[in-house]
Amino acid sequence: MLFDLDGRPAQVKVEDLPDRELAEGLVNFHRTMYDCRGKLIDKYIGEFEYNASLYFERLSELPIPPMLFFPEVSASGDVKGVHEQEFIRRKESIYKIAAHPGSDPTNPIIFAGLTALLGSEPAIPFAIADLQLAYAYFYNAAFQGKTSFYTPMVDHMYEEAMRELSRDAQ
Repeated sequence: MLFDLDGRPAQVKVEDLPDRELAEGLVNFHRTMYDCRGKLIDKYIGEFEYNASLYFERLSELPIPPMLFFPEVSASGDVKGVHEQEFIRRKESIYKIAAHPGSDPTNPIIFAGLTALLGSEPAIPFAIADLQLAYAYFYNAAFQGKTSFYTPMVDHMYEEAMRELSRDAQ
C-alpha cells in the first residue's frame, strides 16, 4: 500500500504516466521494500523476541552488532588504511582482520576489521562475528562455488585464511 504526504492510503494511477513500465516497476519495488521491512520487523519481534518498549539508559546497552569496515580499492589499486593508534586515541574498540605492519610494527595500518559504535559494546563478541563471516565465506566458496561474496578486499582476506588453514591441515 502506498501513502500520500498526509499519511492517507493513495492509489497510484500508472496508466496516466508517460513511462508506464518504469512507473509500475517503481511501485512494485516500493511494495517489495515495504514487504521486506514488515518481514524484518516480524522476525525481530517474533524470532528474536525484540521488545520495542524496553528503555535503554545508555547507548552501550543497545543490542547493536559489530560493524565490519573495509576499504574500497581505487582503479589504480590504492587502498587506504587507518593506524591502530588512531583507534586507541579515539578509545574505539577494534578487532583486526587485515593489517600491515608498515614502517612501525607497533602501530600497524588496519585495512579491515570490526568495530562498534562509539561508546557501545557490540552485542556479539568480535571474534564470534569474524568467525561467522569466515564460515559464510568458506561455505559459499566450498559448496556454492562463489569466490565473490563480500567485497574483493574482504574476499581476499578470507581466501588467504582458507589457504593458510588448508596448508596447516596438510
